[in-house]
Amino acid sequence: MRSLPGGTIFLALFLICTGAPAYAGDSSVSGTLVEVLHTKGVLDDATYNDLKKAGETGGEQALNKKLIEVLHAKGVLDDAAYNDLSAKAEAEGRQKAQAVAMAGAEPASPKSSSSADRPLDKAMTSIEEGFAKLSGDTVKMKIGVLFQAGWLNDDASLSVGVPPNTSTSISTTSSNQFFARRARLIFDGELSPKLGFKISTEYAPTSTILQDAYLWADYIPHATVTVGQTKQPFSLENYAQGIGDIPTINRALISNMMINESIKDTSLSRSSILRDLGVMASGAFNTKIAGLPFGATYAVGAFNGPGRGLVDDNNAKDVVARVTVNPLLAGLNIGGSWAKGKTRHTYAGLAIDKPRDRWGAEVDYNPPFVKGLKLRGEFMWDRRFFSSYAAVNATNTTLPKDGTGADAITAPNLALWGLRRNAHTYGWYALAAYKVDGLQSYWRYLNGFEPVFRYDFMDEDMSSMTHFARDDARYRTTIGLNYYINKYTRLMANYEIIHADGGLNKKSLENIDNMSHHLFTTLVQVKF
Repeated sequence: MRSLPGGTIFLALFLICTGAPAYAGDSSVSGTLVEVLHTKGVLDDATYNDLKKAGETGGEQALNKKLIEVLHAKGVLDDAAYNDLSAKAEAEGRQKAQAVAMAGAEPASPKSSSSADRPLDKAMTSIEEGFAKLSGDTVKMKIGVLFQAGWLNDDASLSVGVPPNTSTSISTTSSNQFFARRARLIFDGELSPKLGFKISTEYAPTSTILQDAYLWADYIPHATVTVGQTKQPFSLENYAQGIGDIPTINRALISNMMINESIKDTSLSRSSILRDLGVMASGAFNTKIAGLPFGATYAVGAFNGPGRGLVDDNNAKDVVARVTVNPLLAGLNIGGSWAKGKTRHTYAGLAIDKPRDRWGAEVDYNPPFVKGLKLRGEFMWDRRFFSSYAAVNATNTTLPKDGTGADAITAPNLALWGLRRNAHTYGWYALAAYKVDGLQSYWRYLNGFEPVFRYDFMDEDMSSMTHFARDDARYRTTIGLNYYINKYTRLMANYEIIHADGGLNKKSLENIDNMSHHLFTTLVQVKF
């Protein structure tokens, strides 16, 4: 490693923090320093090219951040200098943005510096800029879209209940069909550098659904506060990785079970709890210890509990939390999620709140020495209460009745009602995906392809006390291939081999025909 002279260190601090004129024709401040360090041999050609690319795609602020990270990684800056310089560069970026706004320049859309080639960019930019002009100099807005449509074939000769299920218009009589899964419109805005909002709506087969509707504030260090309807911070696949980001067409079986609150319990007026009304705080911290990366993320919130678009039905609140840690190994994140709440059920006219508990563990590894490789897995456990499960109701027919014919509210009845309706579900998945990129010559035609493999398992009820559904375990092997036409568009194909204990018997807890079958699904996705 080549050391950096003290005079050049001073030049680095001076250029980045004071905004000295650029050098060698580069229009950014940090470009001056990049040229100096490259000329002096401190930066090799590969690092130099990476820095130039960062400046071209992300602007001066992105180049500042990248350059500081490079100097820290090379040992030029110690941890204290790295943290101090990062804070100064960020402050300088905010000051410049404010100066541009005060000078009357048109503010750019948030996070849109690399979106010049997005679909319908000219029209959307006009809308975004018009909104900003009407709202004030500090206001910015970005319009986004998530669209998914495809075709599936099921060799079991019916498509009802198989993924994609509740979010897709599916036929009960056709084994192959075209479908439109999602058509989501997203408005992501900033009212100031520390205050913003997000609103998203989605067309569904039977209605238009409000997905996100929240305000966020970033006034507290390492804590962004969110108020409104947003995602509950539970699991990697449901919270950190949206359905438009995961490498497979469908979520894992256990992931779907964790967020589908209305499963097979008709007494509940509840929706998907992927999103819910509440308040949440989240943040991240990153540093280096002895040159190795160390960081953590957290999110914790209190939510009503019934799910998306519904008012609360009891006085209890669902508490949900997720924490991840980057333990001194680049690309590795391990963590877990935890949720505790109550659901309201009615028994013989008596409203009773019953516990709903969930927890999960996750690992996500994207090794920097194999760019494009994703290795991840999760384990999740769930305990929920069912008040209207048919088999248990049938058991209650021999119990004492009241004058209306309903089960009498007696201690034995309540004990049996509470004892036999708790289902304990668990499951896990392991996934590997590799996105090909950087190949040359004839091999360049493979760039953009991403082979995917996932194996997942779920046992609907592992409790020997309840036995809601015997032979209720499911195993699924997914073999997939994605192709990224560009950064906004991908084509996906998944072949799923699904094995269910009990063969073709219709099972209980989830509104899915739990059968052994093969499913082939294709999907086209546009997301920006």
